[in-house]
Amino acid sequence: MKRRLAISLLLLIEIFLSQCNRAKKIELDLSKPLGALASGDFFGDHVPRVGAEIIAVGSNCSSFSSIDGKGWTGHEGSTTLFSECNTGAVLYDIKFGNGLWVAVGGDSAPSSIAGEGCGIWTSPDGLTWTRRSCPRNESGGVSTLKSISVGNENGKTRFWAVGRSYLQSERNYTYLIYSNDGVTWFHQQAFESNSYPSCNLHFYKDHFYCMDGNYSRIHRSLSFSDTHWSGSLISTPGSFYENSIENLGFLKTDPSGRLLAFGNADPDRAHTINAGISIFNESDSSWTTHFSNIESAQFGVALSPERFVIASQNCRIDYSEDGGNTWVGGPSQRMSFCTTYPSHWTHLEYHEYLKLFVTLGFRETADGGPGLSTLFSISDSGLPEDWTIADSWFSEASTEVKSIGVKPL
Repeated sequence: MKRRLAISLLLLIEIFLSQCNRAKKIELDLSKPLGALASGDFFGDHVPRVGAEIIAVGSNCSSFSSIDGKGWTGHEGSTTLFSECNTGAVLYDIKFGNGLWVAVGGDSAPSSIAGEGCGIWTSPDGLTWTRRSCPRNESGGVSTLKSISVGNENGKTRFWAVGRSYLQSERNYTYLIYSNDGVTWFHQQAFESNSYPSCNLHFYKDHFYCMDGNYSRIHRSLSFSDTHWSGSLISTPGSFYENSIENLGFLKTDPSGRLLAFGNADPDRAHTINAGISIFNESDSSWTTHFSNIESAQFGVALSPERFVIASQNCRIDYSEDGGNTWVGGPSQRMSFCTTYPSHWTHLEYHEYLKLFVTLGFRETADGGPGLSTLFSISDSGLPEDWTIADSWFSEASTEVKSIGVKPL
């Protein structure tokens, strides 16, 4: 009798397990927050995006944030969100990685006798910021951070930030620091910088690239450990000949995975400054350069899968639909609303998740008085006729935006 009961029980268990195997498998990851379960992530969806999607930073400890590119919230001076950021200090760059926004710059005004100092702040949402420590170099000092980049290096997330050069043993070195999480930072003695004050950073295919302060040289990292960094110079598109960029500005990676350099030059020796794009050819480390119709030394660039867009001073705009080879607009082409809002655009980004072009700039006050209006404009396509003013922010202290960061996919 007992044997029959045991066999029957085993059969029932087998039937029960077979039915369970037919059911949809649901795995419970206890490492995820309960909010994710309520949002549908329990059923395999992505964790919802939280906080600001776009943040701009600049002078006077300023920040401007938005969750959709349409409405913006600004803080500066006495209302700054950055603790221990003294009035007049400048935030030079901002990036998102490892679930954190990281902003870098100085903590004192540039006019300070002691210098600008060094500042690093992190935030999970763009609203609550925490000050982080800047590591000291061999001389026991720190430098004002000018640029930050984040990427995957040998399969691991790594942040790099770079500041002004410093003197050590009668030689100038670039102040270079790194972090594995954006919170704790370490100093690396990097390449000699000679007279170059700093550089712009960009991650590309497991290497970080550092474009020298006068933008005539590009360093590429070769190897890295916690105690050693080595790098080499690569060829650059910068020279004083036709069809090359004379003044390099910044690097970007386009949607197809190519490394691009942007800058300006006088391609026809007609005493005009045109915005240019150089495409890096990995096979022979050469560059192919093309020029837009934008005649401006200051401009912003956004790269979407459909088109590249350049926006600049006097509301000028140009675009390319073949990867930067040919540019459609003329020198006088402007955004459609510029008869009402004559604006100067300095920064431009494409937000992949929102599928939105966002440009940022300024407009002088109507009466010519002190202060500037910081403007934000958005577009679904980036085409000249498809832009609208999203928001504006008036600043008594003439706040200058230095960088705009977007949250990646």
